[in-house]
Amino acid sequence: MNEAGAELTRDLLARCAEEPIHVPGGCQPHGVVLGVERCDGRVCVASANATRWFGGDAAEAMLGNPIAELLGAVWDERLAAAVRSIGPAVAEVRRVVWRGADHILGVRFADPDRVLVDLEPCAADGAQLASRLTQLGRFAGQAGQLRDAPALLAAVADEVRAATGFDRVMVYRFHDDGHGEVVAEARAAELEPFLGLHYPAGDIPEQARRLYVQNLVRVIVDRAAAPAPLVHAPDAELPLDLTSSDLRAVSPVHLRYLANMGVRASMSLSIVDDDRLWGLVACHHREPMPVDYHVRHVAAVFARTISAEVHLREGHERLAHARRTHLFHHRVLQAVADGAGTDPLRMLAADDSLLEMVDATAVIVHAGGELWLRGDPPERAWCEALVARLREAEVPELWVTDALADGALGVAPDPRAAGVLALRIAPDEGVVWLRGEVVRTLHWAGDPANVVTVDPLDPSRLLPRSSFALWVETVRARCAPWSAGDRAVASDLRRILGDVWTRSIRRRVAELERTSQALAGRDREMQELLVAVTHDLKSPVVSLGFVAHALRDACAARDEEASLDAVGRVERVVAAMSANLDRLVDFGRAGREELRIVRVDVAALAQESWERTAGSVDPGAQLDVDSVRGVTVVADRVLLGQVFDNLFGNAHKYRRSTEPPRVVVDWRRQPGAVDLRVTDNGRGIPAEQHERVFRLFQRADRSVPGAGVGLAIVRRIAVRHGGAAWIESEEGVGTTVWFRLPDAPIHGETGEDG
Repeated sequence: MNEAGAELTRDLLARCAEEPIHVPGGCQPHGVVLGVERCDGRVCVASANATRWFGGDAAEAMLGNPIAELLGAVWDERLAAAVRSIGPAVAEVRRVVWRGADHILGVRFADPDRVLVDLEPCAADGAQLASRLTQLGRFAGQAGQLRDAPALLAAVADEVRAATGFDRVMVYRFHDDGHGEVVAEARAAELEPFLGLHYPAGDIPEQARRLYVQNLVRVIVDRAAAPAPLVHAPDAELPLDLTSSDLRAVSPVHLRYLANMGVRASMSLSIVDDDRLWGLVACHHREPMPVDYHVRHVAAVFARTISAEVHLREGHERLAHARRTHLFHHRVLQAVADGAGTDPLRMLAADDSLLEMVDATAVIVHAGGELWLRGDPPERAWCEALVARLREAEVPELWVTDALADGALGVAPDPRAAGVLALRIAPDEGVVWLRGEVVRTLHWAGDPANVVTVDPLDPSRLLPRSSFALWVETVRARCAPWSAGDRAVASDLRRILGDVWTRSIRRRVAELERTSQALAGRDREMQELLVAVTHDLKSPVVSLGFVAHALRDACAARDEEASLDAVGRVERVVAAMSANLDRLVDFGRAGREELRIVRVDVAALAQESWERTAGSVDPGAQLDVDSVRGVTVVADRVLLGQVFDNLFGNAHKYRRSTEPPRVVVDWRRQPGAVDLRVTDNGRGIPAEQHERVFRLFQRADRSVPGAGVGLAIVRRIAVRHGGAAWIESEEGVGTTVWFRLPDAPIHGETGEDG
């Protein structure tokens, strides 16, 4: 089918799905339907054939009359109470004698303001009725003995046909995609067999399926009989909802469908599993076929029994799945508890556990850029491409396809991977089950693409397909469908791993908190030790300075040039030692002193720092703060000044010999933060050292004097403020140091920059 044809089919099916079949505007003519107001018990709707039961010239004459007067002695207080109080899925039904004949009178829910009152004749042959009821009831009691599902469904078809006398009885099961298959059949010998045929999902629109779930038995006595229109009171605002009425008229499209099949009467029994229409027992007859209310009532009980048996058999699979999931959960938790591995996903990739959970050809486990394959997967490169495409396509956490060839992912299918069940556990972690191609031959009752057409004589009308000739389709590039159980297994796996990871993360967080507290205590001790040791070392260094100064004076007095040179070298060493000790003191204070948070003028503070560092020792050095004029940040002014001191000092120390230092200070706003950027035109730092230079006593260039403390101080100050510091640098071009500050004070502002 070309795209235009497919689009037309989708449009027609959408129109078909919108048909309001619960308000057909009429009833089947073998009975009469009345709508009654709850508030006063007056008739507000009557089917046009009501005169046949109640006399008179027209149904309109009955509107406005009390239902009690219309039915006379048949009406009693219990029926009157039902009019006032009956709710959905409840009916007040009884056998009555009306005008000398047995009838069934029912009161059913219509809407909050109205109820349905319907009246229909009973079957004439009481002996035959009793036999049918007994036969259906007996089989309902024996159904549980048939453990094999195909045998059960075949027996259902046989028993229903024997009890009801329909020409053909089929058990019709719905597949996951909505289409149906005849899985059991009992028929008259002269009829063509339908067993094994498939029917398109569009044959039974969604709104019809909902009605089948609500009403377990649906009878069409004579599809050729013209329906009796409903006559509404002039002030009626809404059409009467006949959802709960056994006499509800039939969609014209469905009537034509039955005519095309050569069917005159039908009855359907719904097989419902967990509020889902699992299938139908479809009964067809070539002549009109009245079905007595009592037979319908027993048939509804029979339908519930068969539904329960189906649920029980489906439940065996669900129970087996639950047992496997429980054992799997226990195994994962036990393995983690035993220390077999803190990453259960990697542990699962080591054996066939995941393959056992889902009946798959192969499974792919991916985590942190790694890939593990089990079973019989396609080539590794293909699997890597599939995982990458699943990430790029941003598919849901649980994504399923029976036909990868449909192109939803843009990945070429492989015979070993025609279908995919993909589970995303984290952005870069997940499990992908694969199923190989299963070539199937489907026998359709007519072309499945031609479900409905437009009436050429009336474009507003839809017509069902008229051909049910065998249509054989060979399905390729598809896997066996993924079942609801398969999806449940995958969802359970995500929950199980989530439980495991939650426990593991909580345990790890607790460990990290204990470690963090211990490290914080040791850090405080080290800072205090550093300050104390630095102070103790400072005194002898100062003394050495005094001694060197005295020696210089003595040597100068004696004019001893050689001694003066030696004393000069000592003084330089003493000065370097003193500067390094000062830097260590600064490092210690940066980690332990209370922050004094103020609003700081960035340009002004940078200019002050420049004048006491690079600008004071190199007249050719340049500082550009134009980008930060007027910019203020919330920080400790003294510590932020140390940041600029260290960065400007480095710009001078690590300058290139070919040009004077040039430093630019600018900024950018980030969500919840402000980034200050200091860029120089110096020698640059190799990429492999970008992180190392922030460690204490580490320098990018050992040929340049220094203690390797400056950048460690910068990062420590950043961390104290709740921020961060990092480098971008290229050798021979220069270095940029980023310094991030929160866009709010840590402990509240204490004043303005001053």
